[in-house]
Amino acid sequence: MSLLALGMLVAACQDGDDDAFAPSLTDFATAASEVLSVFYLETFTDTQNVIATQLREEDPRYTRQRNSWSFGKSAIPKYDSYPLAAARAEYAHAIGLTGRGQTVSVVDSGFLTTHEAFAGKALELPQSSLDVTDHGTQVASVIAGNSATMIGIAPGADLAFGSFANLAAMASATQEAARLGAVAQNNSWGYPISKINSSSFNQTFGSADGAAYLSALDTYTADGVVVFAASNNVDGTTATLMEALPLLRPALEPGWLAVISGVPGFDDDKIQSVTRISAPCHEAARWCLVADGSWTAASASSDTAYDFVIGTSFAAPQVSGALALLGEAFPDLHPHDLRLRLLASADNSFFAPDATVELASGFWHGYSDEFGHGFLDIRAALLPIGQTAVRLADGTIRSTDAPMIVTGAATGNAVAQTLSRHSVVVADSLGGGFLMPADALVATTDAPPLLDGKLEQLLGSDLAQMRVAAPPITGMVYDQAHQIMQWHDDQTGLTSTIAVPVEDSSDSAVGLSVARTFTSGNSRFSLGVAAIHDNGALLGLSSPQDQGTGTDALAVEMAMMSSLTDDTFFSIHGYAGHATSVRSTFLQDVTAISFNSLRVDFGHRNLFSKGDRMTLGLSRPTVVTGGSASINLPVSRSADGFNHDDIAFGLSPPSRQTNLNLSYQIPLGRNWETVFEGVHAVNQGHVTGRNESSALIGFKMTF
Repeated sequence: MSLLALGMLVAACQDGDDDAFAPSLTDFATAASEVLSVFYLETFTDTQNVIATQLREEDPRYTRQRNSWSFGKSAIPKYDSYPLAAARAEYAHAIGLTGRGQTVSVVDSGFLTTHEAFAGKALELPQSSLDVTDHGTQVASVIAGNSATMIGIAPGADLAFGSFANLAAMASATQEAARLGAVAQNNSWGYPISKINSSSFNQTFGSADGAAYLSALDTYTADGVVVFAASNNVDGTTATLMEALPLLRPALEPGWLAVISGVPGFDDDKIQSVTRISAPCHEAARWCLVADGSWTAASASSDTAYDFVIGTSFAAPQVSGALALLGEAFPDLHPHDLRLRLLASADNSFFAPDATVELASGFWHGYSDEFGHGFLDIRAALLPIGQTAVRLADGTIRSTDAPMIVTGAATGNAVAQTLSRHSVVVADSLGGGFLMPADALVATTDAPPLLDGKLEQLLGSDLAQMRVAAPPITGMVYDQAHQIMQWHDDQTGLTSTIAVPVEDSSDSAVGLSVARTFTSGNSRFSLGVAAIHDNGALLGLSSPQDQGTGTDALAVEMAMMSSLTDDTFFSIHGYAGHATSVRSTFLQDVTAISFNSLRVDFGHRNLFSKGDRMTLGLSRPTVVTGGSASINLPVSRSADGFNHDDIAFGLSPPSRQTNLNLSYQIPLGRNWETVFEGVHAVNQGHVTGRNESSALIGFKMTF
């Protein structure tokens, strides 16, 4: 039984220049390995995107793969191809991935092993001699070629060469792939007339050599991935035997991929359309991908020669090279998991799926009979797929979609700033490991807008009385999002104050204080205690599972107001307190929290007009001044799982918010009151360098 190569070989449609090109923008020899263990990639960074763009648009080794071509003798280009860019390979190269440390087995017709594209690689050769042919040389260069004039998908990968001369040779090559631990075995050949049925299966594997080959495939696919090119027959109505073999041998499916060829229209975001130039996926659709099988590849005519070729023969090795890139990026993943990443990340946005398959628990991906799972997308395969989660020391798995720590506004960015100096190991839905900044697990309650609720509070008050009355002397200092209600008993000198959130405020803290007032000359003093219940908005330190537990605190209050003249006054309000240790699902060693607040005001009446009142103030909203906790997180991976570490953090922010306040009231007439409030905050929300200003003006007429 003869074996027929499926790749349609076409003479180069443009002249090649074999002179040396400018060096690559990426130094593959010194690029950091396991780069995905260094960066958490929700998306590629601006710097990495710039490098990828430069490679794609300026590096001659890449731009050589940008071609316009047509079938036959037509002089009018029918297709515009750029397979390297369509597969997003330059993004892997931009972050230093080359397939280093990975071996790809190539079973083909023959190879020119001395070609410059293979210089510096480890090349595993069979014991029997190999033929020298264009086809195998071309296929191997698409996988891992690397020279001054071209680049393959995985230029740092090593190659193991094998022959498809007969079944015994294929069995030997597959056994060798298993021995070497090859991440992928590329097969750009097939039986074009052998359809996927039991008769073809028995005819191919019924002999002793056939049985040995099938057994070798069983063994290899237990730990590697076989990649088969589909037929180039555009009008094919059924898959052929080899690309669809798992249909008859289901145990092979976890280690099997089929590849068809198509020319895409695409931009940097997605594949917009694909013109198929090979057979559809058909029965192999559930494990099938699309790649652009056009390439300027190494040829066997000389050690420096290259030809333009097209066909599924040159689409399949792009997928094999992609597996090598993923093998370097995710050294902890099994090749079967790498295969799933390629299927799960394939761009299927250009067609309506015929069916979906669950590739991992809870993760489904659509595929079609024509295009399989879609177009090869190496960039997407390198990014987190589905949800990311963190595994805690007790085995609990927590999704990173929700924060593990929620801090109140009074802590500012203290916790996030400490955790930003640490990384935590997370895994996506397909088991890919990434390091992400630990502060991504923290959510901090934002401080309310500076004048949130203030206008409603003012217009609900007696502005005329407020303008002429002595300032209240309560130490209960909350922000403007709270409604202050106060009662004073002249006989006992007791002042009771309640602070509750204004309507529609997101703050849920409430407070009650009782203070005793003393009068001495033109001054009044107040000493008291306050009880505070906080559900997280101010003093919270919890996780979403702990919501509703709240934090209870006690504070000592002090206030003073002094009339310096008949029209001038000075006041100071403040408190300091402690909150009890909070209990949180994920936190350990939580200490008591100390906090304080301060406000100083200086005011003058009858300043610009009779009856007006201006107040200048400086306030320091409630801030945590002491307290600490720790959290145990996985910080690295090991051979037997994860290495966990306790990360301690303080709760006091490095900078404190300071507000500069200006208030002015003036009567406009008998029944009209006007009020202006302005505030400028330095280190708003207790975050260093965050400044904010706000102002409002209100008019109120009484009848």
